[in-house]
Amino acid sequence: MSEREIQKFDYGENFQKKVIVNLLFDDDFLSNNYKIIEPEYFDTYKYHWTISKILEHYDQYASPPTYDSLIIYLKNDKTLEEPMKESLVAFFATVFLDKKNRKEWLKDFEHVQKHTHKFCWEQNMINALHEASRLAKSGEYENILSVIEKANNDGNEVKRAIDYDNVEERANEEFREGLMPLPWSALNKRIGGGIGKGEFIALVGGMGSGKSLIASNMGVGARKMGQTAVLYSLELSANYIRHRTDVILTRTPAEELEKMKKRDKEEYSKYIRKHLKELDPNGKLLIQYMPTGSTVNDLKADVKWLKAQGHDIGLVIIDYLDKMSPIEGKRGKQGWEVFEDITTECRDFLCREMGVAGIGMVQGNTTSLDEKQITASSTSGGARRLHPADIVLGYARPPSQKNSGRANLTIIKNRFGKDALTMPVVTDYNVGFIDVMDEEYYHTEESEDQTEDKEDMKKKLYDSFQKMETRDEMSKVNLEKQQ
Repeated sequence: MSEREIQKFDYGENFQKKVIVNLLFDDDFLSNNYKIIEPEYFDTYKYHWTISKILEHYDQYASPPTYDSLIIYLKNDKTLEEPMKESLVAFFATVFLDKKNRKEWLKDFEHVQKHTHKFCWEQNMINALHEASRLAKSGEYENILSVIEKANNDGNEVKRAIDYDNVEERANEEFREGLMPLPWSALNKRIGGGIGKGEFIALVGGMGSGKSLIASNMGVGARKMGQTAVLYSLELSANYIRHRTDVILTRTPAEELEKMKKRDKEEYSKYIRKHLKELDPNGKLLIQYMPTGSTVNDLKADVKWLKAQGHDIGLVIIDYLDKMSPIEGKRGKQGWEVFEDITTECRDFLCREMGVAGIGMVQGNTTSLDEKQITASSTSGGARRLHPADIVLGYARPPSQKNSGRANLTIIKNRFGKDALTMPVVTDYNVGFIDVMDEEYYHTEESEDQTEDKEDMKKKLYDSFQKMETRDEMSKVNLEKQQ
């Protein structure tokens, strides 16, 4: 890619005047474009000089220059010849002192600002592509993606501060946008109803505790409510997850499904289709394998592609964060800093930028294998990696509880309700079943002879199965009300 000539606004001098007037009198327009607009985009040196001073002033004072400020800049500039200074003084007088003329230039501000931003963003992206080409030629491949991302982000709209005293506006806005219930009503009740757009949940669990099964249950739960979820696995193949998710959908053991498939493929297909027909037809569950070392940018690119294909992605599930790499690389950073960066990037660059809810599975450390209650200190890589998440959950399933079909879910951090509480979980992994009980306690210390009676556990398991379809229907109704 050869060096290109700087493009200029091709809408005429009158349009360029309007751009300058909008920059001077609309703070939002200036703040949203000062990183991507260049003096060279304008035809004459008079406009070059004006734009450079506007950008210089904004960079220092975070506001556009006034008439007096521009006159001072003009007087202090020893490089300008007298005719140019006179021309600029006349131009500023027209802009600032002739209110009728200024009003006319601002009349079609929406059209001018839209085309200006589009032009500047395109030029900024073209410049980034040229820089990316240079980096590729010099072998600096690791910096290419960040150059493209920065160019794109520089053109993003800056959200302005909101007025706390504006009660009317507050009454008409949602505290959490696009709230999506999770499959367990007992958990939803304690985290404000579910997970919203732009929010990120981290779930910590020990090795073999069932994090991947929880991820699949969340995907199926979203699918049941007519939502589109994409499950990214950095460990298991997409085909394997799809077959295991059949177990959750049908509540049929994997070996039974496999026998049915080998016996009669048509019978198997009809059986799966029958259960799929019971789900909301508006939903979709997409399963994608991502190689170890993938970054948030890799996930973002895939989400963008899926959206371009017409999928309205509402939930992204990542299994699991420990196998991801941060965007900027690991050089000079400690382990916990790397993991904290990944969590921050998932929340900020994936969930908030893409307008989706996100859930990431996190590997517990070696002590978590035998713990009956997961805490922040149980996290592999250090507790600080969890700080950026809006909600942090801990899922404990020690060997002493596995045979009795039990586990414990702890709310470690909760921006939307109380935390430091644990709820019992009833499980039957043979059919992919997980149910959070509507109870809570704060200590899990118990001896083996204090475990619940098996008959009582069987009754709870049966009751949970009975309530499943009712809960799914209620979640669907609640979601429809919110929409």
